[in-house]
Amino acid sequence: MLTYLVDGYNLLKAIPLFRGWIEQHSIEMARFRLEDRLRTLTTQKKIHLILVWDGPSPSVRNEGQSKGLFTVRFSGGQTADAVLKTLLVSQKRSILVSNDNEIKDIARIEARKMLSCNEFYEYMGVLQQAKLNLYSSDDDPSVSSKEQEYWLNEFKKSAHESDDPRKQF
Repeated sequence: MLTYLVDGYNLLKAIPLFRGWIEQHSIEMARFRLEDRLRTLTTQKKIHLILVWDGPSPSVRNEGQSKGLFTVRFSGGQTADAVLKTLLVSQKRSILVSNDNEIKDIARIEARKMLSCNEFYEYMGVLQQAKLNLYSSDDDPSVSSKEQEYWLNEFKKSAHESDDPRKQF
């Protein structure tokens, strides 16, 4: 089974919606909301996803938390990059989700596929367009004209068909 290896804080800080959660609430709240979104994604698409956060678990309840196809890992005394590097070596069928060039270099060496945080968020948005309810009742799924323009420009960028892991679904 294909496994998505997600650099948690990298994704959280790269996407405007997620950054907004940090600014409006707290980084912990943003982290929990992202986890909920990703848990829904794994359930709906039947994909295996390992989300790696830097640092120790904020509670014993979260340490190594696994719910079916969705796993949350904290790096503890090492960096999330170190955990992701280990996972890239051990998970032969994996896709790295990160904007970090150092970890992307390891993915290239290990011949793993990669998605930038924006590409992965676009993939999550495709699910929303398919009318899968990824939003909780207190979220506002509307998009500003500035955000709409940003995503239209992103969608126009050409991608190499053979290198696009989203084509597998």
